[in-house]
Amino acid sequence: MAAVVTDRDHDMEQAGDLFKRALKLLPKDADLRVDYGRFLGQRRWFEQMQGNKQRAAELLKSSTESFRKALELNAEARDAHAGLATNLMVAGDLNGTYRHAKIALERKETDGFNMLPIIRCMMDKGITDMRDPRWRACATAR
Repeated sequence: MAAVVTDRDHDMEQAGDLFKRALKLLPKDADLRVDYGRFLGQRRWFEQMQGNKQRAAELLKSSTESFRKALELNAEARDAHAGLATNLMVAGDLNGTYRHAKIALERKETDGFNMLPIIRCMMDKGITDMRDPRWRACATAR
């Protein structure tokens, strides 16, 4: 229901409340944790675009925690590694990014994670530092 409210109504507050209620009812549902991580990631992007850097950082942290919790509950949780790879890329942790991206790409978990083709390109080029200017060429890899 929270995903419907997000996509159809664009009501992030109500969707957030619905996710929190669902998590209270189903605290051990790994797929729900992945969905919540995606939702928080979307909110992070929105807050970043609005210039709310502190709130965006908080949402990035919460989203990352949600993906990690999903993997604690189920090591095979679909899209959890893709979500972590994306979040860790945003946070500047390339080692973590590559570790989770490798698993996500092996599992073909790229649906809805636009950063993964960029990360794949960076891995292929052997880029190990975001200060390496070659990563910019990967931005067109989508």
